[in-house]
Amino acid sequence: MTDRRLIRVLHIDDDSNHLQFTKTFLEKLSGSVKVTSATGPAQALALLKDQSFDCIICDYEMPSMNGLTLFPLVKGITEAPFILYTGHGSEEIAEAAFAAGINDYVKKELEPSHYQVLMKRITVAMENRAAEEETRRTQALIETFMDSATDGFSILDRDLNYMDTNKVIEQRLGLSKGEIVGKSIITLFPEIRTSGREERYLEVLKTGAPFRLDLLDEPNGSRYLQIKAFKVGDGLGIISTDITQLKRFEARLNALHLSATQLSQAGSLEEVSIITTQILSSALGYGWGDVGFMDGGEFVFYRGIEYSFPDRVSIPLNTKSVIARALRTLSSQVVPDVRLDPDYVIMPVTGYEPPLNLSELAVPIILDGESVGAINIESTQLNAFSEDDVKLLEILAQHVASAVRRIGELEDKKRQLEKLEALNQHLISLNTAQTLDQMLDVTYTALEKIIGFKIVDVIKVEDGRLVDYLVSELADPPYSLPLEGGGITVRAAVLKQTQYVPDVREDPDYVQGNRISLTELAVPVVVEGATVAVLNVEKGEPYTFTEQERKLTEALGAHAAIAIRNLRYMEALNRSEERYRVLLENTSDAVFVLDAEKYLYVNQKAADLMGYKNPRDLIGKPAFQGIDEADRERVRKYTLARLRGDDAPTRYQFTMKGRDGAPIVIENSATRIIYDGKVASLAINRDITERARYEETLTALYNHSVKLGAVKSVQDAASTTMNIMDQVFGWSFISFQVVEGEKLVNVDSRGTPPRGVPLPLEGPGLTVRAARSKRPVYAPDVHQDPGYIMVNSDTRSELAVPVIAQDRVYAVLNVESPKVEAFTEQDIRMLELLGMHVGAALARLEQEAEQEKASEGNLGNVLKGFDRVSRMIRHDLKGPLINVRNAAQLMVEDAGSSSEMISIINKNIDYMSYIVDDLRDLTSPKALKTELASLDHVVKRALEKRISPAEITLRFYLEAGGSLELDVNKMTRVIDNLLNNAIEAMPNGGTLKVSTEARLGESILTITDTGSGISDADKEKLFQPFFTTKETGMGLGLTYCREVVEAHRGGISISSRVGQGTSVEVRLPAVSPSS
Repeated sequence: MTDRRLIRVLHIDDDSNHLQFTKTFLEKLSGSVKVTSATGPAQALALLKDQSFDCIICDYEMPSMNGLTLFPLVKGITEAPFILYTGHGSEEIAEAAFAAGINDYVKKELEPSHYQVLMKRITVAMENRAAEEETRRTQALIETFMDSATDGFSILDRDLNYMDTNKVIEQRLGLSKGEIVGKSIITLFPEIRTSGREERYLEVLKTGAPFRLDLLDEPNGSRYLQIKAFKVGDGLGIISTDITQLKRFEARLNALHLSATQLSQAGSLEEVSIITTQILSSALGYGWGDVGFMDGGEFVFYRGIEYSFPDRVSIPLNTKSVIARALRTLSSQVVPDVRLDPDYVIMPVTGYEPPLNLSELAVPIILDGESVGAINIESTQLNAFSEDDVKLLEILAQHVASAVRRIGELEDKKRQLEKLEALNQHLISLNTAQTLDQMLDVTYTALEKIIGFKIVDVIKVEDGRLVDYLVSELADPPYSLPLEGGGITVRAAVLKQTQYVPDVREDPDYVQGNRISLTELAVPVVVEGATVAVLNVEKGEPYTFTEQERKLTEALGAHAAIAIRNLRYMEALNRSEERYRVLLENTSDAVFVLDAEKYLYVNQKAADLMGYKNPRDLIGKPAFQGIDEADRERVRKYTLARLRGDDAPTRYQFTMKGRDGAPIVIENSATRIIYDGKVASLAINRDITERARYEETLTALYNHSVKLGAVKSVQDAASTTMNIMDQVFGWSFISFQVVEGEKLVNVDSRGTPPRGVPLPLEGPGLTVRAARSKRPVYAPDVHQDPGYIMVNSDTRSELAVPVIAQDRVYAVLNVESPKVEAFTEQDIRMLELLGMHVGAALARLEQEAEQEKASEGNLGNVLKGFDRVSRMIRHDLKGPLINVRNAAQLMVEDAGSSSEMISIINKNIDYMSYIVDDLRDLTSPKALKTELASLDHVVKRALEKRISPAEITLRFYLEAGGSLELDVNKMTRVIDNLLNNAIEAMPNGGTLKVSTEARLGESILTITDTGSGISDADKEKLFQPFFTTKETGMGLGLTYCREVVEAHRGGISISSRVGQGTSVEVRLPAVSPSS
């Protein structure tokens, strides 16, 4: 059954309709998604404190705060991916979102299909987070692995010069890393060129295709190396492995296998002994030894390498003898010095004087758990026999045991041997299988054709059931059984134990099939604590499975389990190896292993960092002595807590001092490990001194460059730039030159004589060359540059950087020094960055000048107004359009929701009509359609059609009397706008007072609220188009009111006090206005 983990998504939006649509569509797209809706930041933060979510999607524009402001508050609670999901689409917001660290940015669209994009983005964000966590978990393991490597690792540049090596290479060459790095591999290994490996290395650099070869190590001719070469970045990686012992062992093993085939043709123990001694002498190269076999309770010597036994020579098992001890213990006996072994005896050989042997190796020949003979070799050298010798003789003993079996066993035992050999092939087949099904195919074949069972079922565990995978012809037809039900195979799978039922009629769990079987054997295949399959075999007679058949079947199950587990392990290992291979081979960080007091291990990079040539010089030294006093106690406290197993920071920075006393800024990553059987701390240090200085310079440069944004002239820009170059970089000889036409004119200079004569752009000079090429020009030694024009005789090096904006050169920044090669690559980058800021400032000054010329007729204000109208139309109309489209889509998919969706559509259409009316009133002429009407009547009609909130008290006094010439519709809308504003100013309730009166030939309308009031700064802007203090709306209401009132030759004014309320007064003349 597929594991579909529930994905918990929190959606934050102030639009309840959009919350509903998003939840509906996402949960329809994936049954594993559950969306929780929050109508604002406050509710979202409360939910995050009480619940756990896998992903956050958030709107940008919301009443209390926008999505960018909410993001850091969310990150303080959860690390879940955060996606900004908004209809307010702009590149500025997207850039700000990504700069703040938001995981993704998705734009709301009209088409409901964009929810599929949103779903995909959620999935990708979660997958990226899981990958990052996996990388962090393996980091410590990677570093530990690289430092414990026993192979030789080298990294070369494109010219085959050493860039880095490990200790193995240093020991192989007898040189330190400092003596190796920078030298050519051809210099250190001249035979590489003559052998043709140089061309192969260069081919790897060219094509990226790796190669591997085995070769004799030419410097001494007695060592085999395996060379693997591969591309690492722009360079070459080489791994060299000493395979001398392996090659020698393989050669002797191959000779052994080739010779041992003769044993299979031996017809007697005598022939076996002759062939065995020949193998010992010719194939394996031993000079003294013998072979014998058990006869009753005695070991009988059959033959020696250089001698025979004309008479029977034997030793009882209970006597003193190294051979007897090997036979008794069923284990090989290695005696490095026979003089120190009390069991050693010299066997007399008629007619042969044995040498004075000093070491012995006796290997028992074991058959069916019993010793049937022994192979014994001796040497005149002390400690002459290695583990390879033991392995070779044990392999030979196995061959001899097989020969003995073939000679002594009856025909049925020969068939059993064939079964064992076939099972060995089964293991090989299992190891080459690539899938679970292939492994079960191989196991089925072994059960049916090798062991010979007639009724065979191989059953897989799938989705809580046992399902037949392979069935023999005599077995029941394929079936499926639930794991919670009955059945012997079910019991084996659940208990994870072999179930042998001699007579199924006596077992209540037996499930009767079409065929009557009376005995059953069910063996589970258990991998990592879970049953993945069951091997089931049956017979028609009770009690007919032998012990050997049961063991063979269990062995098949165990082999299959091991193979499946190894397959899973190898798949995981291959994924891990592919992911981290380059990192493992190319670590460049300093690594320390320390306890509470001292360094236990450091790598070469760590020694370099501390100013030591050899890492051994640091072993045993106090671990915290080199740390700056300001940080020492803090780092020591963290380390001791980590060693105790307490919580301690794993990543932090501190300052240490090198051997020369210079401060080094360190970024440290630490973890608790076991080193040499004891708890230790693994610290991975990275020198970030240059990075820290670079960041400090960059910050200072940015802070100073902000001033460029306020300059008002080119001279101001030059002066500010010169201050920056002086204060941030400390340069003394500096100048600022601007491009005027076809010449370069000096505007300002410091520390160097001013250039009084403009320089033609087609002439010589480093600054002119920088202006022409639009690239920095650096002369490390001006005396070597033919284009240098001398102004200051003390100058020895010069750097000129063009000031560019929009691919145009505005100026050149020039800096000089009395030192040769005074400027670094970082200086060039910093000056280029400053040039970018200056270019932006100069381009801005030019643009402002042009805009000022083009602003006749207040064109700039018109354009700004048009831009704001267009942006507000896009924003305010897009939301209701999305809601209408979503409602229509749901009506198509769910007919039962039509009534609710139609209500939503009508509401959003009304809102769009309101916006369109505002725009029409803004742009249409205010021609009046007047008629005689009472102001009191118009106000009363406006009040009657309005339903005020219950928490607001309405008081009105209508005493204007008389009639005026009014455009009733327009004036009614004016009163509606003013009433709306007053009510919206009192969200928590208050008093709304409406009054009219006649005064000095005018009719006066006054609307007063007890709301929050308006600041003096905002009062000055209230009648400006598009100004508003509200979260929604376009800021056109009061503009409309003023234009309508003034069209009636009236006036409108506003008085307000913060915290007390606002009063709006409309004055209309009693005389008839002209239309």
